Amino acid sequence: MPTTITDVELEEKSTGKVTVTFTDEEGDPVQPKTLFKTITDLSGNQILARAEITSGLAASMDILISGNDIIVPVDGLGHIVLLLEGTYDSTNLGNGLPLNDECRIPVNDLIGL
Repeated sequence: MPTTITDVELEEKSTGKVTVTFTDEEGDPVQPKTLFKTITDLSGNQILARAEITSGLAASMDILISGNDIIVPVDGLGHIVLLLEGTYDSTNLGNGLPLNDECRIPVNDLIGL
């Protein structure tokens, strides 16, 4: 299942959103049935444990990231990774199909924090 994730750059410990659009094998918009997010650094160190997104599930949606989920990672590489895992139903292929995608998000280090 293709996922389009908008490019975004976030400020350390502030609030931001990542817009995602889900489409099925035909390229038609599809709403996920379940969706979870995990945030790590590029080395795989966990910043936010796997958390279910329970409201606002849609074919195109904003995922909120804020506060301590937007940190300058200890790995020194300046990016966090948003991993999305979930399921969706397809008219052609069946129900409960897996969807998985991730994006790397640059985090601006605010020296005063």
